[in-house]
Formats: sequence, structure tokens, C-alpha cells
Amino acid sequence: MALFKLVTWKEIQDNFADCLLLGNGASIAIDRKFAYHSLLDEARASKYVTHEIDQLFQHFQTQDFEHILRMVWNTYHVNQALGINEKRTLQVYSQTREALIKVVQRIHVSYDETQPYLPKISQYLKHFNTIISLNYDLIVYWAFLLANKSDQSVRFKDCFLSGEFDYEWKRLRESIAPVNRSILVFYPHGNLVLATGLLGGTIKIARQDVNEYLIDRILAQWKSGKVNPLFVSEGESSQKVEAILRNSYLSTVYNSVLCENKDSIAIYGWSVSDNDDHILKALLASGVRRIAVSVYAANENWQYYCHHVDQKIQNLVKGQRQIEVVFYDSASEGCWNS
Repeated sequence: MALFKLVTWKEIQDNFADCLLLGNGASIAIDRKFAYHSLLDEARASKYVTHEIDQLFQHFQTQDFEHILRMVWNTYHVNQALGINEKRTLQVYSQTREALIKVVQRIHVSYDETQPYLPKISQYLKHFNTIISLNYDLIVYWAFLLANKSDQSVRFKDCFLSGEFDYEWKRLRESIAPVNRSILVFYPHGNLVLATGLLGGTIKIARQDVNEYLIDRILAQWKSGKVNPLFVSEGESSQKVEAILRNSYLSTVYNSVLCENKDSIAIYGWSVSDNDDHILKALLASGVRRIAVSVYAANENWQYYCHHVDQKIQNLVKGQRQIEVVFYDSASEGCWNS
């Protein structure tokens, strides 16, 4: 096996400004609470999941809370429309939603815990034209809110206007003075700040009061039963694609944003695992020529990780074009929260 060289972020940053993809390692770098195997496993271990709910996950062969909630939600409203008088479906829906709320409350860090890291994170994010986050948590959202407040020359945009996604999102790259640059942010697997209504439309949840914590507002909205959370939490790559294609926002990000023409992509905190092959394939369809991948150098097996990533990329492009893959130290200066 060939040995790979590890460089610092400063050495290569000028060649990687088009796009940043963030994986769960970015969240773990902030708090080890995010180093979970799955939300469902956490909910089971904490005894938040009843036997009946567990049967649903097993029957439909999924670990995706959002998928189960949506199916039970739709079943209840179909029964209501047909005049079928039963309460069991609503009860199971409420129990499943409560299990998800409890596990998110247990895992997710507070804004106050994250705040010390946000200035460095926002500086790192400013380097790119597009941010793609695979993480459900609010760290990226908090970081770009801070950047928008503290630096009027740069504007992060998640392409939601008045709470609704703008499907003409490319026009939002244009900037109006005093803003010099617009940076677009997308969530191909959804995010806690996103939700769907009864008819399936995607909305962004916002605070109603400046003193209200966003995570509290999100959990209150879930508990109200007016919306369902929108994030693809777990599953195989094929299962994730099915979930993505069921939602207009996620499918737009998957089919248009990821494949948008890019010369370079930087990856931070992403394991490039098989269950995210759909993301890598879509990114490679953008025509990218250079990919920089962060490496956790404290792991003694980091050379094997580099080999795994390089081989996967080269196998997927099948010699159709040359892609330069470089590896940089995830703890080097100027990188994420370093």
C-alpha cells in the first residue's frame, strides 16, 4: 500500500474554495456527544422506544425516525379523512415523536456550549462558495448566523426566504452592496431546523423571540404535531436516496446542488462510508478535479483511511478523468475549530 502525505490546511487552502462538505466528525470535534452510532440505538438504550414502535422500525427495515413518523402521520390523517374512528395510530405517532424529542435533547449540545467555537468555525466557512452539511445538528447554522451578524461583507444564505425554500436558488449567489460575497448552505440529509407540514412542503423553523433558544423552539414545534422533522438519520445508501427523493427540498439539493459544476471540493469530518455512496457519486458528477480530505492524524490507522478514500474515488470515476486527491490534518491551523 502506497504511503500518503499529510499536509496542513494553510498549504492547500488557496486551491480549495469552491465547496466544503461537512460530516459528523465536524460535530464530534465540538462535543463527543455526537459520536453516536444511530439515533435509534440511543433511543433504545435509553428506553425511549416502546416494543410497538420498535416493531415498526423492524417491519419497515429502517432506522430513520423521519420515515416512520411520516408514515404514521399520513396513516392517521387518511383514517380521519375516511371517517375511521381509531386512536391507536395517533398514540403511536405521539410516542415515536416523543422518543425522538428525548434523544435529541439528550444528544444535542446547547448554544452556550458551542458558542466558544463559533468564531473560528465561521472564519473557516467563509473560505468557501458553497457549504454542504450532512449533519442534522445546529452548529453550522449557529456559525453562519454569527458570521452574518459580525461581517456585513459576506452573507451566508440557506436559500429559505420567509421560511420557504427558493427553488431558483442559483440567483441567490448574486450579492448586493455592502455584501461582496454570498455563500450558499445546503443540507442534503435535512437538518433539525427544517421540517415538513401535512402536505409535505418543507419549511424552516425560526425563533419567535430573540431570547428564545432555537433548539427549544424546534422541539416545541415537533411536540405540537403541526410539523414533522426533516432529516434522514440513518440507513443504507439506497434507503437514504429513497428518503431524499420523497422530499422536494432534499431531491433538489441531491439532483442539482451536489452535481453543480465544481472545480474543487474540500471534505471535513466525513468518513466516506458506503452508506453515503450516493453523496460521493453526486459530487463526482459535478466534474470536480481536486478533492481535499481531512484526516484525524491522532488515529494510528489514518493511512488506511487515506487508502480507502483514494481507492473509492478512483474506482467511481473509472479512469474517465484524473482527480487529484490530497489529505490534510484536521487539527491544522485555520481548519474548522482549530
